Amino acid sequence: MRKIYSFLLAITIASVCFGQDLPNPGSNLQTLPSGSYIIAMDNTNQANTAGNFNLKSYGLIVHLLNNNVRMRWVITAGKIKDAVDISVNAQKVKPATAASANLSFRAGPIVIFAQDLANVNTLIDGYYTANSLTGNNRPSVYMTNAAATVDVRYDMIGFKPKAAVLNDGANQAIHLANFTACSIPTISYAVSNGTDLVTQCFTFASEPHNDNSGTAVDVAINGINTFVKVGGNFLAQCEGVITYENRLVAINAADGNPLTNGGFQTLTGITDANSNAGTAIKYPNPDLSFNQYQGNYSISKGGSLKNWKVATTRINNTHSHSHVTADTTIIGSSVSKVRSGTGGLVFYIGNHRFDDDLTTLSSINGLRMYMNAFLTPVSINSICATGGPLPVTLTGFAANRNRNQVELQWSTSIEANSLGFEIQRKNGDFDYISVGFVQSKAINGFSSEILNYHFTDLNATKGTSLYRLRQVDKDGRAKFSDIRSVRGLDQTSSVLVFPNPSYDGKVNISFNGTNDKRNIILTDAAGRTIKQWNNSSENSVQAENLVSGMYQIRIVNQVTGIITTDKIIVSKH
Repeated sequence: MRKIYSFLLAITIASVCFGQDLPNPGSNLQTLPSGSYIIAMDNTNQANTAGNFNLKSYGLIVHLLNNNVRMRWVITAGKIKDAVDISVNAQKVKPATAASANLSFRAGPIVIFAQDLANVNTLIDGYYTANSLTGNNRPSVYMTNAAATVDVRYDMIGFKPKAAVLNDGANQAIHLANFTACSIPTISYAVSNGTDLVTQCFTFASEPHNDNSGTAVDVAINGINTFVKVGGNFLAQCEGVITYENRLVAINAADGNPLTNGGFQTLTGITDANSNAGTAIKYPNPDLSFNQYQGNYSISKGGSLKNWKVATTRINNTHSHSHVTADTTIIGSSVSKVRSGTGGLVFYIGNHRFDDDLTTLSSINGLRMYMNAFLTPVSINSICATGGPLPVTLTGFAANRNRNQVELQWSTSIEANSLGFEIQRKNGDFDYISVGFVQSKAINGFSSEILNYHFTDLNATKGTSLYRLRQVDKDGRAKFSDIRSVRGLDQTSSVLVFPNPSYDGKVNISFNGTNDKRNIILTDAAGRTIKQWNNSSENSVQAENLVSGMYQIRIVNQVTGIITTDKIIVSKH
């Protein structure tokens, strides 16, 4: 019975973790306590002064996420378009209080459980003030007066959305205007050429209209290809959809395997349809994040690509979010998932831009689809955002010469969010160069078991080589391992001291042959012990922070009894 229970639990967890972004998601029912907050996302409970949906609610949500407020996105699995997500007795508490009533919340409301409300009121008021919002232009927040059962699609704990608006098509102003319209904090978006998506902790990238070609576009597509495969989300709009889907550029991945850019949703691309169906459309996946808005969206607002058709076969779990009612092959928005786990989504949406004044429902909803994509959680920057150390524990690293090759071996005991390992080599006075990349063996970058790695470097140099590992995290952060020294092809001494003399106070001591246990003692000219390693079986150790002077290194092999000594000179500039 216990095994059956564990199996069912595993299925449930997998459904919650991996099915959130795909059609037919599983339910994740939780009890929303009395006294909890609801940020309404429907047209009735979140209306601004003009009577339209208040887009500033997106800015408030991002502001709270940036300040570490735990928020949950409620979307009822299996609901039809515009169906109710929460029914509960509640009252408006922000920006002003109102009488209690039985209210219905639609279009994916965001909730804050009662136990997570510390400092939230102050943060909400601060957002109003910082953005000079008055009256009903201040987003509405409600408090529940009773407990309610809610379907939590995303627990957004630790998630800090950050958008990169690509400029390779020179139309970045279109998407930058979206963030301005929603009063998104300026720290949460920036312009990018696509090369810094991982290293700058972006969670989302978007391409407005782009019908360009050339190196800048290829570089950006290459960056997006890497970004989504490590868990970031991407949205292309209008002509950017064709540019990114149909442009197939051969590239080399970090591990040396050939990849193809573009082709995120199809095998052979898409073609313009440009139907004038307007709002005569269906919404086949109203219970996924992209479609959390109330009312109609027009797939014929305008632009060089308003809607499209798939040339042959869809891939990567591609699913439509709006298509023509009379012809389901004509698509106005779609999503694909290129990796398992959280994130890795590619969103497409037609139309060049939405009405500048954002007064029509279909225009507001088009912008809302963009913002829903921006808010869909990823895991790529969770560690980057908190500034913690890289969560990979390296338990061993060795480098040994085998004729004209150097064999590198290392192992890890813990990996979290790990992308892989870049192998770097240094010869003589030259800088370190990259000689290869080994992808993490951890499933989705996570493992708590011993994982062993191996890499062979063709190295026939006569002089000493230094090796190090550059461990790379999925959010782009990296750190280096200790350095290992390997003698040149014709160097035969059992002990190698390098560099000698040393001009920066660092000395590497490398050993040839077996990993016998050794006692290593470093003494200065007066015979005082400066550094000592007992029972070391590493093939290389390093002494650091040595002052200028003469030193002696004494190595005692505890297996053979052989004693080796050598002189070391440190002469700092």
